[in-house]
Amino acid sequence: MAKGVMRRKPDTLVEALTGSLGEHQAFLARTMLDRIDACTATENRLSDHIDQQMAPFHRRVELLVTIHGVSTRAAEVIFAEIGADITRFPTGRGPGLVGGVCPGNRESVGK
Repeated sequence: MAKGVMRRKPDTLVEALTGSLGEHQAFLARTMLDRIDACTATENRLSDHIDQQMAPFHRRVELLVTIHGVSTRAAEVIFAEIGADITRFPTGRGPGLVGGVCPGNRESVGK
């Protein structure tokens, strides 16, 4: 399964893949995995909280998801940026500007 230059170095590959996991390395690996598990648990708690907070606006999120390329999480972010009251935007351009999805035209020829 070696690729490229490593195909010609099987001894180096065997040496790299052969080894032992000592007590210290096992401790460090377990510590890192515990940290990943803690971050995953925090992410799940945050996602549950976001879902609870977004529940009253479920239909609006569903409508935003119908836009090509907008996922549920992206729709929630868009909704969080522009808010529930879109009457403050007199044109359709306003929410795009606030949400950061309108491209800028900041290019000048030769400058």
